[in-house]
Amino acid sequence: MRICPHCHAKTEATVCDADGTHTVDFGQYLASQNDRFVGQVFEDRYRIDSVLGKGGFGAVYRGEQLAVGRPVAIKLLHVHHAEDAKEIARFQREARAIAALRHPNIVQVHDFGRTRDGFLYLVMEFLEGRTLQAIIREEAPMDPDSVIDYLVQALDGLAEAHSHGIIHRDLKPENLFCASIGRRNEVIKLLDFGIAKIIDDAERLATLTGKGMTVGSPYYMAPEQARAQAVSPQTDLYLIGLIAYELLSGKRPFKEASPMASMLAHIRHKPAPLDVDGQIMRGPLADLVMQCLEKEAARRPPSAEALMKGLEACRGLGLSFEMTTELERSALAPPSIEGTLKGPQSDDLLTPPGQFRMPSPDQLSALSKSRREKANKGAFLERPLAPTIEDHPAVSTGLKQGKRLRVFLSVFLIVLGLGGGALLAWDVLRGEGPSKALERDREMPCTLSADCGEGYLCIDGDCQPE
Repeated sequence: MRICPHCHAKTEATVCDADGTHTVDFGQYLASQNDRFVGQVFEDRYRIDSVLGKGGFGAVYRGEQLAVGRPVAIKLLHVHHAEDAKEIARFQREARAIAALRHPNIVQVHDFGRTRDGFLYLVMEFLEGRTLQAIIREEAPMDPDSVIDYLVQALDGLAEAHSHGIIHRDLKPENLFCASIGRRNEVIKLLDFGIAKIIDDAERLATLTGKGMTVGSPYYMAPEQARAQAVSPQTDLYLIGLIAYELLSGKRPFKEASPMASMLAHIRHKPAPLDVDGQIMRGPLADLVMQCLEKEAARRPPSAEALMKGLEACRGLGLSFEMTTELERSALAPPSIEGTLKGPQSDDLLTPPGQFRMPSPDQLSALSKSRREKANKGAFLERPLAPTIEDHPAVSTGLKQGKRLRVFLSVFLIVLGLGGGALLAWDVLRGEGPSKALERDREMPCTLSADCGEGYLCIDGDCQPE
């Protein structure tokens, strides 16, 4: 039995299906609960009070900075990782990257270093609140303006990081924290720059992750990450689009259960349109979210600042909903991994490469009208059928009467023909052919020669040959 150290789900898999975290042996997990650091004074400056979380990379503790009585969060690198030069370099890079940032929407770093025993640590501000993962679980689908409030704050922090050449690369709902700080509530904080890539023109070819190694969470991964290709600020915007999609709809854009299938979906499949209970969301906000989820980075918004402006323009506009039929929903749904793979399809509102624009309400209205007209033309199954003959009683009655008359005449002619045939047969049986019968008829009594046939005269009341 194994357990996910993040969501505590028990499983036999080495990777948690819920969030893609590497699982650990359940026995080892229970043993780690009796952590030797809890209750100790760390580096003569911090008292460790409790465990906040543990993962494959390190553990996070709640502590107190004794000199000033300030609560802090202490991230400690596991001892078995401290012997790995790459993991040590990554941890130190995380510390330097975050410490260089000063922004209200990025978690603040107070201190970092290495203990005498060889442990690496990072001391950060302690936050009270909940992650967006908890908010999605409890409240999604959410009000559009609330979603915009969250995203604008996250993008403000990203814009600051991008300006320092730092790309987060691991944005997901659990790495966005909604904190209460003083009198301010719902302050979004970006957490865990642990796999952030520092863009340095002088060392662009150098990397800590190794060539071709995929870094990130399978369910929250841009196509270029899944392909182990170079990342850019637009990589973070794709991840913001995934989070926005989930906040608005309460579900992920791809429904694949396994991490590998999810990675392939990010590469190959176009996400399904935003919907709630089968009702497709329409409006500038929905279109902007779908633009963030473009497969090609050049088709996404060009920067965090541009995306912020687009979201601000959507504030107060809300969303409209359009109920779809089963046929339309099946056509809009993305294909399964096992099905035929198709490339991204074009859409009337796709942004040209390298350009960012917000559709106007008039454009959206015209597009919606055009789509409805196209749908009506194709929805032949829903059109009323042409009237049938049974729908017109008068015509039906006349038809039935004509049919009875035709049947009567047919029967009469058949009986007449049968009668004539029977008389002819009777004459033949009596030994008289047609000519004999005619001759006999001409010998019938007459009054005038006109009563007889040609070549006969009426003599003494009988037809005699001339």
